[in-house]
Amino acid sequence: MKILKLFQTSDIHGNIFPTNYVEARNHGLAKVSTLIKTNSKDSDHTLILDSGDVLQGNSLAFYTEKHKVTEPSIIDAFNLIGYDGITLGNHEFNYGLDYLTKHYTKFNNPVLCANITGLPFEAKPYQLYTYDDLTIAVIGLTTNFIPNWEQPANIEGLEFKCPVETYKLYEQEMTNKADIIIVNYHGGFECDIETAQTLTEPDTKENVGSHLINSFSSIDIMLTGHQHRTIATKTKGVVCMQPGCNGGQVSEITIDVESKKIVDYKLTSVQNFEPDTEILDYFNSLNQDCNKYLDTTLCKLDKDISVTDVSSARLNGHPFLSFLGQAFTSYMEADFVALSLFDTAIGFKEDVTIRQVNQNYPFPNTIMKIEITGSQMIEAIKQACFYYTLKDGEIDIHRSYISPKLKHYNYDMYYGLEYRVQVTDTENIVTDVKVKGNDIALDKTYTMLVSNYRYNNRGDYPVYNDVKLLSESQDDAIEILLNYLSNSDTITIEDTINYTITK
Repeated sequence: MKILKLFQTSDIHGNIFPTNYVEARNHGLAKVSTLIKTNSKDSDHTLILDSGDVLQGNSLAFYTEKHKVTEPSIIDAFNLIGYDGITLGNHEFNYGLDYLTKHYTKFNNPVLCANITGLPFEAKPYQLYTYDDLTIAVIGLTTNFIPNWEQPANIEGLEFKCPVETYKLYEQEMTNKADIIIVNYHGGFECDIETAQTLTEPDTKENVGSHLINSFSSIDIMLTGHQHRTIATKTKGVVCMQPGCNGGQVSEITIDVESKKIVDYKLTSVQNFEPDTEILDYFNSLNQDCNKYLDTTLCKLDKDISVTDVSSARLNGHPFLSFLGQAFTSYMEADFVALSLFDTAIGFKEDVTIRQVNQNYPFPNTIMKIEITGSQMIEAIKQACFYYTLKDGEIDIHRSYISPKLKHYNYDMYYGLEYRVQVTDTENIVTDVKVKGNDIALDKTYTMLVSNYRYNNRGDYPVYNDVKLLSESQDDAIEILLNYLSNSDTITIEDTINYTITK
């Protein structure tokens, strides 16, 4: 029996080294490289694919973009490992088409992207890979929800077509040429995986993996990403994979070349694999430059506002949230600020470095200024606090924020007003909403800052469908924070907690 080993990664987000640039981590392409070399020794052939979100997401990626570094490029790591195909992710566009082009034109093999037209470099809709008498077709698809998130200037001239309709265009052509069809999709599943039927998220078309499976009987393997989930299962005869994020796990599929059958599929952790020294050495100089830059001290705070427990900070409030509110309102004046505390948040030591800023705010979001009434503000708080529920009489996180994927980023806290939330078995009650000590005026118009992600994803906060957009920042949130911290020798933090959540 001749064996083909198929390896898939997704949502690498700039991670080459086994670190998050604060502490060691079991992830990154250096470890992925060793895993692939080790686990492919007994196979006759390999097919190595990535499902997108490569160029953005960690401190090394931030440094590379800020200093316009293209030599070396993270794409060089994919070439060194021997990837056969890459699909574009939504975060590829965060830094603009010129930056994207300079990196992706370095890839030695086909960039696969069937449903985005107008790209300034060559991308194939699908590619045929032949191993003895076995031919595999791999089609690249990307979530077409990108215009809902991305700055228009970063995607100018591009058209994002429906993945389902796009697959239909190429289905017969691939069926005629290939024994196995693989969908390499930067998107995930909108339905329960086992049944491919019951919706597990709002049907926005951001993820259409289940729709693809339900619509076509020709698909043999669905390689997915975007949701950062860990999936290795089979539904309706289709092997479905998703290897999490950051290169912590790798999808492995074993195919019998002679019978043309899939004989095994699993996720493998990189935890027990040492980093590949070839990868480490190749990027060593870049990594050293990055670390030197990250250790640049920006300013001093009047107190340590480290976040040691993100969940507790969300529930009980934290002075780091006050800092964020201070920073954003110093850039763009507003009555309120909607704030998310990301899972990566560590707060700040008294001496603030660029490293800490990147760790706390890893996304290049811009800031939108909106007009909102007092009654709409209360509705936004109510929606945010759906995050909490009672479990066995204690406050817990609502399961919809945990499964099928983690969505802590959809919980907002609000700076610039005071409020109380009582979590009950039936609904959460918002009371005592005050602005500068006075009850919020329901009919009065206020201004609020929200991220472009929150404003553009109004399905999660439908109240924002009826607000007026006043302006948008020219700088992204990271630049706003860096500039705010760089312009003062010492910053005094507001040491007040403005909300209370009780049962």
